[in-house]
Amino acid sequence: MVPCHGLGPWLCIDAKEVGSGERQLFYEGISGFSFQWGVAQTIDVRVHDVANPPADGASKRYSLERTVKRNRLPEGSRFQLALTGDFIWPDRGSGISLLSTKFVCATQELCGELARLAGDSTRRFTLEFSYPSSYDKPLVAERLISTP
Repeated sequence: MVPCHGLGPWLCIDAKEVGSGERQLFYEGISGFSFQWGVAQTIDVRVHDVANPPADGASKRYSLERTVKRNRLPEGSRFQLALTGDFIWPDRGSGISLLSTKFVCATQELCGELARLAGDSTRRFTLEFSYPSSYDKPLVAERLISTP
C-alpha cells in the first residue's frame, strides 16, 4: 500500500505489471483480493470493462483471478512511507492509525510527535515502519524522518 489522494487521503494498492514492470495504483482495490501488511504477493488479475461508467468513475474494474505466489516478509523488515499529517489519525484509547490501519509506536516520544502532526495536510514527513511477528499484530512505527 502507498499513500495516494482521491477525494482525500487514501492508501492504494501499488502494483507492478509482470513483464513490462509498469506500476499502477489501484484506488478502488481488486475484487476478491485482501491486502496484508508484510506479505508480498504475485497475483493474476482479470480486467473488466465497465459499460457506461459515471463521469467521475472508473472505466475498468479489476478482480482476482488467482494467487501465484505469496511470501511472508521477515519480522522486523522495514519500509518507509512519505506522508502528510492528514494520513495520521489519533485513535482514542488505542493510539494512532495510518488512516484505517492501526499501528504501535516504538517509543512514546514518537507517538507524541505523530499526534502533533495528525491531521495537518501541510506537514510532510517520512515514517519508517517494521513488520510484526504475526499477521494479528499491528505494524510498528520505528522512526520519523522530517522532510524540509
